[in-house]
Amino acid sequence: MSAVPLLRAATVDDLDAIWTIEAAVFGAEAWSREMLREELTADHRAYLALEGEDGAVLGYAGLLSVGTEGDIQTIALAPRRAAPAWGER
Repeated sequence: MSAVPLLRAATVDDLDAIWTIEAAVFGAEAWSREMLREELTADHRAYLALEGEDGAVLGYAGLLSVGTEGDIQTIALAPRRAAPAWGER
């Protein structure tokens, strides 16, 4: 593992970590766990996970892409783990 966070494809194995961040960041407006599971496995979706040097998921982002159109569905960093500039690059 690297001292610099790693951006990698998210999988359904990341669901627990992603849902924990989702609930912490978005509160009452958070997507449900099942909605996130569907997003991680649905066609035309690409999700990325930001992984720290300890292997923990520190953040995530999701994209819906159909044909030549794309839409960022969600993006979040874990509040207690967010370091300056991670979300700015």
